[in-house]
Amino acid sequence: MTKTTKKDDLQIVSVDWLDAMSDDNTWQDLKELQEQKLRPVTSVGYLIKEDKDCTILVSSFDEESQCGGGGVVIPTNCITKKLILKGQFNVE
Repeated sequence: MTKTTKKDDLQIVSVDWLDAMSDDNTWQDLKELQEQKLRPVTSVGYLIKEDKDCTILVSSFDEESQCGGGGVVIPTNCITKKLILKGQFNVE
């Protein structure tokens, strides 16, 4: 039997994380590539999953259909800060 996730049981979090950089598939000078930095990003949403490998957020959650929209899967080791905005319950 599948557990139904309730909206009120989900944390709403703000996550600061470092995103990978990627070129636009054109030739680039190697020195220029070596000077690129990871891009700091902030994502806010319902915390759907959090473990040692990944953290998953959705910006929209439909409790009836058990679907989420605007999802992002973040490698947990790329997270620099997490702030809980609402709730204390983790869903795995």
